[in-house]
Amino acid sequence: MIFPSEMSRVHILTHDRHSDKLVELLHEAGLMEISRSKLEGVEEGAMHPEVGICASHELRLTRIIEILKKYEKRKKGIRAALKPSIPEKVKVRKTSLDKKIKQADELLEDIEGFVIEAEGRIEEIEKRVEAIREDMEKLEKLSPLGIDLSWIGESRYVIIKAGTSSDLEALKESLHGKDVYIFSEQIDKDTWVVLLVAHSSLKEEIESVKSFDEIEVHAGGTPSNAINSLIKEKKELEKKKKKLIGSLRDIYRERKAILFAVREEMQIEKQRREIPERFGKTAYTSLIEGWCLSEDEEKLKDIVEKATDGEAFFSSKKADRSSEEAPIHLKMPEWANSFRTFLELFALPKYNEINPSMFLGISFILFFGIMLGDAGYGSIILIASLAAYIKLGKYSSMIKE
Repeated sequence: MIFPSEMSRVHILTHDRHSDKLVELLHEAGLMEISRSKLEGVEEGAMHPEVGICASHELRLTRIIEILKKYEKRKKGIRAALKPSIPEKVKVRKTSLDKKIKQADELLEDIEGFVIEAEGRIEEIEKRVEAIREDMEKLEKLSPLGIDLSWIGESRYVIIKAGTSSDLEALKESLHGKDVYIFSEQIDKDTWVVLLVAHSSLKEEIESVKSFDEIEVHAGGTPSNAINSLIKEKKELEKKKKKLIGSLRDIYRERKAILFAVREEMQIEKQRREIPERFGKTAYTSLIEGWCLSEDEEKLKDIVEKATDGEAFFSSKKADRSSEEAPIHLKMPEWANSFRTFLELFALPKYNEINPSMFLGISFILFFGIMLGDAGYGSIILIASLAAYIKLGKYSSMIKE
């Protein structure tokens, strides 16, 4: 515990027919850090052809999960903090990749099409609702004129434009001497809604007029009738959106656990099939190089023997403390685990340096006690910490530690 854990350099040589089984057992055991082979005379491992299949399924499942998560009904406020929901565990059987892919395909075939279509429809509804809000704002400005909106536009002989002006006098001045009729109503202190009517030959003069912001509308009837029609359309759209969201929530509630479970299986299978890229390869053999804890050498050797039926070469050698290649593993008592984070904020010690985690933990406790020596504050912090540990520790490993 004073120094980083002792590490051993490991070399495994086996026939290719044992490599898949060996990778599976090594991955499950988690005792070895496999590094890329640097031995001269051997080729680099190739990507497993099934990596792409696993990655494709993982991405599709992730997309579905991310869409559904947006519409999940979640707890809010203090209630969510004090009693977060615990992810449901799903018991899965150990099966072949083909069966896992088949399960993923069936799940995606069942819900993927509807989820993506519903997401697209919700986005369309939201865009339309936003457009309706903008149109309603325009129509509300035109309401004081009380005209039929179908009049606005250009015909063979007449051009009619509606808009707002913040300087009515400047607008009139810019049209002085031209045969343009101006109808206006003040809608607030500094704004007027204006209707310009002129012969179509004056189109250029109308379009270049100053102090006039044109309002384009595509509706008929009076502004109030158009507004009522838009309100009705907006309510119908929101009803459809609510129904779609409800369907997506039902899917997520019913399929959440299996979605995460199947995705995790795809991630695990992808990781396993990426490992052989680091191997050294010959015509018939695979060379695996890496590191393990010196105390796990025998366990690792037993795994290799089991996976290859004894048809493998296994060697391990403890790394010298002067090694700069050995990975750093810090073993410390349970009470000091909480201070590992502080150490990682700065830098891990080298392989031949002292592990400062325990010293950091002790000094931090003392330093904190010196800064906050009041018994009242200390009691409050102690009670709050115990409450968080008991109540929230089962939900969060960070709080527990």
